[in-house]
Amino acid sequence: MFPIRVQGTTRSNSPSRNLIGLAKNQTRSRTKNHVISAFLDVEKAYDKIWRKGLIHKIRTLPIPIYLAKIVQEWIEDRRFRVKVNQAVSTERTAMEGLLQGSSLSPILFNLFVRELPDTITDKDTKLFQFADDTALVTNGKNAASCCKKMEKNFREIDEYTKRWKIKINQDKTEVVGFGKKIPNANSITWNGKTIKIKKSGTYLGITIDNQLKMQQHTTRRGTLAKRKIRNLYPLLENLYS
Repeated sequence: MFPIRVQGTTRSNSPSRNLIGLAKNQTRSRTKNHVISAFLDVEKAYDKIWRKGLIHKIRTLPIPIYLAKIVQEWIEDRRFRVKVNQAVSTERTAMEGLLQGSSLSPILFNLFVRELPDTITDKDTKLFQFADDTALVTNGKNAASCCKKMEKNFREIDEYTKRWKIKINQDKTEVVGFGKKIPNANSITWNGKTIKIKKSGTYLGITIDNQLKMQQHTTRRGTLAKRKIRNLYPLLENLYS
């Protein structure tokens, strides 16, 4: 039911596997061509999912009807209250979105966006998905051709996301040029907004730099680890004093 590029659905499809595939593709491509990647941010992916569209897609799956009805009832039968201090609102019905924290929600989200890889028609572009994290990698003979291809990819993604009421946060979308041949001055236009090509971006919580050295990420994580260790010093002193 899932394209091979849509991951995050089974234990074998881990984030590390997705990152390794992304890095391999970038390395293989940049040996001969220019390479740029775009890391997309889906705005409130689980909170804003279009339920009627999701139910329509579930009904088209090759699964028993009774199972589709069970999933539909699980999606639709959601109520909530809001509590502020001691005040509690009346019970309301949630009209859109999926249940946060449920192990079923990521699977349903993947079902909802499973056709997204098929919307990309450029043969030099690869799309990687892990739940609501999406990355595009494209290569070309020069920086200008890479930018044109990525703009075409964005237009195709726009058509798909508008049809299924998915919103991409363009302000949080990052575009990174890989290798030494991508000028930082280059930029990409998406719906009238200019997205500058950066030297690094974040995908699946990992900071990926344009040389694939991961130096920024390891430095940042090392600093965080040292801070956590320092927080343990008072506890250790009390324990052994």
